[in-house]
Amino acid sequence: ESVVGLKPAKAWIRRFIDQSLRHFVAGEPYRMRHVIVEGGLGTGKSKAVELIAKAVHAMGLAPSSTITDVRKDSNGLVTGAVNRINLDSDDVSAGRFDSLVRRLEKSASASGDLALVVVSGKSRKTMEFKGGSIALCKREPDVVKLQPFSNEELAMCVMQQMIKKVDLSPRRIKYSP
Repeated sequence: ESVVGLKPAKAWIRRFIDQSLRHFVAGEPYRMRHVIVEGGLGTGKSKAVELIAKAVHAMGLAPSSTITDVRKDSNGLVTGAVNRINLDSDDVSAGRFDSLVRRLEKSASASGDLALVVVSGKSRKTMEFKGGSIALCKREPDVVKLQPFSNEELAMCVMQQMIKKVDLSPRRIKYSP
């Protein structure tokens, strides 16, 4: 909650925690849906993916909050981890993605591990990718749409950065009588 902005990502994380706790209490396995994080430049897509990875780890569904970045030349996705495909920097085709997801889910069902893919990118790119990916269309991923920061949120970000750089510890402040 201390992160400025990213309201849609925070709402997704709250829903995810609520759903996974309900499944845990009922003694049912929780099957995660893949996630698409979309938004323009500077809307916090990378930070949102980091927060999702931390939440998945905090709920005990992944051994760490490490994000596995999937490149077009990657051999595969990793079970038990948050796999990120960044459409803004990587040219992973929808067909290649589909074969990677099928292998991931097959491996995860055999091991019982988490199978989670987070696709991030600008809105137009993610929609084109989703439309061309059979794996994403069939699985109905959750979509987190990030909006540009408001002026107030930008001001808070600047203030947080300034506070980090200024040492206000009592031993540094000198008073003269």
